[in-house]
Amino acid sequence: MARPKGKRKQARISVSFEDTDYVMLCALAQRHNVSVAWIVRQGVHGLIEQEKTKQTNLQLPLISSLPRQDYAELK
Repeated sequence: MARPKGKRKQARISVSFEDTDYVMLCALAQRHNVSVAWIVRQGVHGLIEQEKTKQTNLQLPLISSLPRQDYAELK
């Protein structure tokens, strides 16, 4: 039986990858006989766990930190 609408337990997002990264993700998924989505979920989960335990200091250049007028310059 399908889950009733409105009772969603997971969030869904759309992600774009560079061609070379996508090829590597596909190869990794095929080698381990899992889906690309599983690989991505595991990677995100690992990153979140590292952040929780402060095992890493993320130096991510977040676009949202730029003033809105600077977005056009990135394209």
